[in-house]
Amino acid sequence: MFQESGEEAPKVNVNTGEEDRDGRERRWLQLMQSQLELYRELPVISRDRPLKFVNDPKELGEYRFDYQDAENLGEDLPQPNTGVHALDPRNPTNQHYINQENTLWEMFRTLQSFNSSVEVLQLCSDVLEALIGMERGKALQWETSRGELIIGPHFNTEIFFKRMPSQFRAIDAASILSVVLQYHYFLPRRGCELYLSGIDGVLSSTAAVELPERSKIPKDPRPLLSRFNLDPITSTYIPCPQCHCLYPYNPIQPELNQMNCSFLKTPGSQPCSAALWTDVDRGPLGVLKKPIRKFIHQDLKPWLGRLLARPGMELILHDYPKDLLNRGHEREVTDIWQGEVFRNIKDASNQPFFPAPEGELRLAFSLSVDSFSPFQNKTAKQNASSTGIWMVLLNLPWHLRYLPQNIYLAGVIPGPTKPSNDEINHYLRLVVSDLKELWSPGVFFTRTYERPKGRLCQGLLIPLVCDLLAAHQVIGYPGAPTAHYFCTCCDLDIDDINVLDRKEWPAKDLQHIRRYAEIYRDSASEEDQQAVFSACGWRWSPLFELEYWDPPLFTVIDSMHSLDLNLMQNHIRNLFRIDMKHNAGEALRPPNPDRIKRVVKDPNDIRALRRCQEHIFDNPPHLLYELLHYHRRYPSLSIMQEELVNEKEDDQGGEGGAGADIETSENQGDTPAVPPGPGPKLPSLSALRRLARKFIDISNQTDDRTLEATYSQVTAIVIAHLCDIAHLDRSHIGKVNAPLSSSKRELFNFLVKELKEDPAKQDVLLDYFSEDDTTPKQKSGAFLGKDIMAAVWEDMERTRLPTWITPVPRDWGTVRRGKLSADNWRIICCIHLPITLIRLFGSSEGRPRSLLDNFMQLVSAVRIATMRNSSQDQIEAYNSHIFSHHAALHIGDILARFGPKHSHDSPHYERYIRFFHQMNTNNKIGEIEGTYLRSGARNANILALLTDSPSAQELVAAMLDRMRVHEKERLRGFRLAEVLDPFAQGQEENGAYGELPETGIQLPPLEFQLLSEILQSSPEERNTPISPKAVFLDAISFNENVYATWNSRRYRDSAVLYKVDGEERAGVIHTIFLHRHRLSTGRTETTRYLFIEEYRRTENGDHYQRYGYAGGFLCDLGQTGSRLIQLESVVGHVAVTKFPEEGTVHILPISRTLLSFELSSYAGEGNEDAHE
Repeated sequence: MFQESGEEAPKVNVNTGEEDRDGRERRWLQLMQSQLELYRELPVISRDRPLKFVNDPKELGEYRFDYQDAENLGEDLPQPNTGVHALDPRNPTNQHYINQENTLWEMFRTLQSFNSSVEVLQLCSDVLEALIGMERGKALQWETSRGELIIGPHFNTEIFFKRMPSQFRAIDAASILSVVLQYHYFLPRRGCELYLSGIDGVLSSTAAVELPERSKIPKDPRPLLSRFNLDPITSTYIPCPQCHCLYPYNPIQPELNQMNCSFLKTPGSQPCSAALWTDVDRGPLGVLKKPIRKFIHQDLKPWLGRLLARPGMELILHDYPKDLLNRGHEREVTDIWQGEVFRNIKDASNQPFFPAPEGELRLAFSLSVDSFSPFQNKTAKQNASSTGIWMVLLNLPWHLRYLPQNIYLAGVIPGPTKPSNDEINHYLRLVVSDLKELWSPGVFFTRTYERPKGRLCQGLLIPLVCDLLAAHQVIGYPGAPTAHYFCTCCDLDIDDINVLDRKEWPAKDLQHIRRYAEIYRDSASEEDQQAVFSACGWRWSPLFELEYWDPPLFTVIDSMHSLDLNLMQNHIRNLFRIDMKHNAGEALRPPNPDRIKRVVKDPNDIRALRRCQEHIFDNPPHLLYELLHYHRRYPSLSIMQEELVNEKEDDQGGEGGAGADIETSENQGDTPAVPPGPGPKLPSLSALRRLARKFIDISNQTDDRTLEATYSQVTAIVIAHLCDIAHLDRSHIGKVNAPLSSSKRELFNFLVKELKEDPAKQDVLLDYFSEDDTTPKQKSGAFLGKDIMAAVWEDMERTRLPTWITPVPRDWGTVRRGKLSADNWRIICCIHLPITLIRLFGSSEGRPRSLLDNFMQLVSAVRIATMRNSSQDQIEAYNSHIFSHHAALHIGDILARFGPKHSHDSPHYERYIRFFHQMNTNNKIGEIEGTYLRSGARNANILALLTDSPSAQELVAAMLDRMRVHEKERLRGFRLAEVLDPFAQGQEENGAYGELPETGIQLPPLEFQLLSEILQSSPEERNTPISPKAVFLDAISFNENVYATWNSRRYRDSAVLYKVDGEERAGVIHTIFLHRHRLSTGRTETTRYLFIEEYRRTENGDHYQRYGYAGGFLCDLGQTGSRLIQLESVVGHVAVTKFPEEGTVHILPISRTLLSFELSSYAGEGNEDAHE
């Protein structure tokens, strides 16, 4: 096909000048490179157009590769479409495959006749890679044809069980290292080429490698993708740049592609008609058409088939949920499988979906969607945006669930704008299509690692884990958090958002929701759709095609966004506030003089206002004062109905209610209430004060020039506002529905006349704008002033944190530091601020103490909500600490439905986005998203290869050791997904240490004495001899945490919290040793011991204990004891902060996995009324 230009390819024996020949070769290289770029877009596998073979695949057995072994570029390739695997040339289905194979084969033959150069060798490698990729697709079709007839959805997984023939071991190791460097550490391709060339030079210097073997060293890393089968199986679509409608992409037959978008949103809508293609200058090929954007979708069935081909995965997917479901009666919930939803979900036949029937595999996925800047913009308001779609397989244990090789990346939606409203449905429909098959009747995989004859799998999608805006868009709910229908969990309206009694929240009706969505989908016009959405609050989402989908029940409110990035950040930035120029205030909110003040303009409205005020003040006084007891407009609907309705019997009773004060009532009546209404913005309070004084001055004189000067300085709205303040009835001025400005002169004369005739009105104006300097003023500035922030930063320097916690920037809160992450906010609010604020204000009274108590309620709630386990007691404790913010009030329900935080966590896709930003891309919107998917899938497949293949592990054992070190260095912050080494899948943490050295080190006298007291504490062991020798360690791992000695490199992990006789204590680890002891029964035990320097608690004046674990406790500095404990007694790490000037040290319990502490420790004394 590439020879259609009419110019023949240059031959070696062409009798022309060398210069002409080189020029012709360069032109042909450009032509072939352009043609190859088009061919690369052809999908490797097309289930819609299965290939037809000349021979019967069932009779001839497994497919034998032709091009796979031809990695020596000097060899002649076998003739295309020959041999036992030949395709039928008469069948039209095979024509495109045969034509492309012939073209690539001719390219390769032509390149062999060119002068050898780097460009020629590179293009030969690319052509061979394309041929190998095509052959893999052909092999998959062959194996599918070999399979028995399967009714229903199925996928042939034979391609994932093919193992490449091993070459020379050194070359295999170099090849694995090359793909790891390029697709895990993202070394640029040129760097990998340089590395492979260096390997060639290294091998040439040793006599152990013969020249024929050296010739098999790849010159380019890209063919290794096919060798190790690292590429994902994908489908390519052309998305409309306007409406995001998707169209199949066929690069080989351009005439079959859609050129313009024909999408109709409704039957009455106009076609979109946006262009899908753009012109690109291809040099020698001329101007060609190219899609404006491309969307690459990774199919779910091939991804799942590859996963089931991995050793050990199938057993985990089946056994882990089953074990947890069998423990559903336990008090503490450890994972999502013990939550209410998964224990009660039914299958299509209305039987329990879990556990699976014998021989089947049942799976559960969560869905996450999030937008991000492809250009790594650090600001939240970015100009370009791409959108990722991920699914997490919940059958995996939590420490494997969020590893890159186990996350399904469905695709990355191209930017530069993200799909709005229901435009995202085009992409979700691809995911839902796979999920519908997986739900019923299920997908049959022809072969799995455990079952060579295949296995039926069924699956469902529960829950949806996104931030608030993305979740609303995916389920078809209003996007704005202030919309009338604002909550996905309950049917409360925005008008009732201050109803805080959970019993008053109405539940959503699933049948109504589905009906509203169907009406929206079937509307005849976009106006009708908007009317339905405005009235009902639901759009159509493809997720409704899943018959089990229940959006109110399955949509998660995640704690990272609602607590860390919302409540905590808002509490610091907007409630406490940070001021680096002034000292701390009391976080009061002074009246904003620039707020919008509105006055009633229409005379009819003024008269209606007067009547309304009369009705209000006709009520018994006690009713008005009862409202002062409530901190919000109304805490429950019942109170609103019973107390706020002015019934007739209330007019006759309630005389002299409690707290009624006539004098106060009269004083309050001196300041009129100006109701809000339409109108322009008024001047500032100081400007109004100045104008009021001018009116008082001119009312006492008759100078016309002064009157006119004042008239020119005011507006009609200002005059009307001053009239209302002075209690002047202006309802007779102006015409009905006429603008207020038309009555400016009349209003001006009226105000001057009334002030002149009644001096009492002058006093009313003066009192309204009075400035009483004799009244002591409260400090209204930011609570976190420069003095408090200096104290916080100083305490941060003193605080020793474990190594797994990412240190917060030392200058957080300043303008130069800028945006903080969710981890940063949680560490600041849960660790650093409690240490400093309790020290400064724990013993004080008044507003600072109230602010502290209120803040510690939030800290306690966050710590409870993010524990490793959950229970009903924990949910009730959380609810008792949260008093406001509607979304946060629902988190207790989420914990009951889906278990603890880690089982439905959202940081996994935030980490994946950071992973995207490490990749090498061309920074072209519309193409960069495909690079994200392919590179992410290749990285995942490389990690799976290194984890599952013993032969690969043997070849690159030293490399894997170094990768383990790198992974451990990255274990920082509250990262539940990365606390286990992904390469140490069988490591033992509970004492299986193998053979200890026969000759250990002598124990010091004190340690030996304490050890003897422990081992000889029981009467039967009193006379048992004890070995004085032990094996000493610098660090040891237990419950996914590392504990180290105080004089080791990991000294920050030496401070621990532990239990002794039911009492919790804190100390620093001095030594760790393993001791082997033979019991009186003859059995030998190896035990792990920690020798600890124990802190002694302060007896008096510890204000930290008021807040339980959220506050920690004080110990006396310098007063310590010695204790020997077993490793199993350790609860977790602690943060240690020394206050030498006070002679104390502060201990704050923390844990890597935030293990469940005793909930009573969060119910601190004196903390119950912190919300009032």
